[in-house]
Amino acid sequence: MNTQIEIGSAIKTNFSITYAKVVISSVIEVILTLSILASVVFSITLLGYISILCAILLLLIDEKTLLPYYFLTSMATDLFIGALGGGLPRIFLILLFFTAVFKIDRKLKFQDSVFHFFICFFIIISYFLSSTKSLLYLMSSLLNVLVVFTMLNLDMSKKDIDRLLEKIFNLYTIFTIFSSMIMILNPYIEIRGGKTSYSLSENVNANTVAQMMVQIIMFFIGYLSIKVNRKVKYNKYILILILIIIAFIEIYMTGSRSAIFAVIMGLILLVAFKKYYSYSFIKATFIMLVFLCGTFLMILNVPALFERLNILRIIESGGSGRVAMILAEIKYIIPQNLWFGVGIGTTSEVAALEPYFPYTPYSATNIVFSMLTQVGILGTVAFLSYFIIIIRRVIKFRYFYGVILIPGLMFVSALFQGIGENVFYERYLWNTIAIICVCFRLSKKDLSLKKEKAH
Repeated sequence: MNTQIEIGSAIKTNFSITYAKVVISSVIEVILTLSILASVVFSITLLGYISILCAILLLLIDEKTLLPYYFLTSMATDLFIGALGGGLPRIFLILLFFTAVFKIDRKLKFQDSVFHFFICFFIIISYFLSSTKSLLYLMSSLLNVLVVFTMLNLDMSKKDIDRLLEKIFNLYTIFTIFSSMIMILNPYIEIRGGKTSYSLSENVNANTVAQMMVQIIMFFIGYLSIKVNRKVKYNKYILILILIIIAFIEIYMTGSRSAIFAVIMGLILLVAFKKYYSYSFIKATFIMLVFLCGTFLMILNVPALFERLNILRIIESGGSGRVAMILAEIKYIIPQNLWFGVGIGTTSEVAALEPYFPYTPYSATNIVFSMLTQVGILGTVAFLSYFIIIIRRVIKFRYFYGVILIPGLMFVSALFQGIGENVFYERYLWNTIAIICVCFRLSKKDLSLKKEKAH
C-alpha cells in the first residue's frame, strides 16, 4: 500500500515539474519573441541583453526551444540588434554549440567531415592569399560548418524535428504578420539606381529582406505540401495560403528579381519532389498559383515597383550592371586567381574588380562567378560537390521521410536565388543543410533498424 502511495506521489511530482517547465518555458519564449520583434523597430541594446538572457534560460530548460529563434534571426543578422558586440544569431549559435558539446552522456557526432574539411581549408587558403583579409567573412563562413555540427549533436529524434518545425511555423507566422504591418505602416524606402524598393529597416537593404522572405515562403509552401496529405484542418489550410500570399507581396515590394525567380522555381520543383499527387495536393497547388498570379497582376499597377521588374530595362542595364562585373571576372580576375581565388567575401571581390572600372564596382552577386572569383576552382568544386550531395539526399529520402522536403525546398530555392545573390556562404543556406543532415541521419538510422529486423 505504501509503495502504491509513493509511486502515485512520484508521478504527481514529475507531472508538476513537467508542467512548471512548460509554463516557464512558454513565458520565456513570449518575452524572447517580443524582444526580438521589438529590436526590428527600436535600436536599443537592452533588447539584445534581454534576448540573450532569455536564450540562456531556455537552454537550461530545453536547448531545442532556442533553435527557431536562431533560425529566424540568422536569416538577416543586421535586422535584429545584438549585444556584447555581436549579432544575436552568432551568440545563439555559440550558446547552442557549447550546450551540444558539453553533454557528456554521449559521444559527439560527425558527418560529412571530409567535405567540411576541404571547404574550410580552401576558405582559409583564399583568405591568406587575399589583399583585404576580411576576418568577418572568414569567421562567418567557418561558423557555417559549426551550424551542421551543432545540429547533429543536439541529439534530435523525429519527434523533436516535427516539434521544431511546428515551433518554426508559429514563429514565422508571427514574424510574417509583424513584418507585413511594418511594410504597410512604416516601411524603409530605399532608392537603388533611381528605382524604389521597400525594406523593414535602414539597417538592412531590400535584397536581404527578400532573401529572408524567400526562405519563409518556401518553408510555408513545404509545410503546406506536407500538411495537405495529413488532412490538415481547413482553417489552418487557409491560414497557410494567406501567409504565402503575404510573404510573396513582401518579396515583390523589395523589388528583388532573383527572389521572385527563386519562388517560381521552388513551386516548379515542389511538383518534382512530391512522392505522389493527391487531390488535396493538386487543389492546394492550384489555389496557391491562382492567388499568387492574381496578387502579382494586382501589384503590377505600382509603377515604382514594376520598374525594377521591367525585362527590357533589365536587359538594357545589363542586369543592373552585373554583366559588366561578371565579364571582368571572367576575363581578368578568375584567370589570375584560378586555383584559390581572391578571398572569401564581397569585400575581396570588389577590391579585385576596382582596377578595371573607373567607378567603384560591386560584387557580381552571382553564386557561380562570385564563387569562382572568391575561392577559386578548388573551393568551388568543394562547395558544389557538397551541395550536390545534399540535393541527392533530399531526392532519395523524400519518399522515406517526407519532412525533409521542407528544408530541401528552402535549400534549392536559395541556390536558385544565387542567380543574383552570393548565397554559398550565407547562414540561412547552411541552416537548411543542417536540418537536412539531421533528417538524413535519422532516416539512415531507421533504415538500419528495419534491415536488422528483417534479418
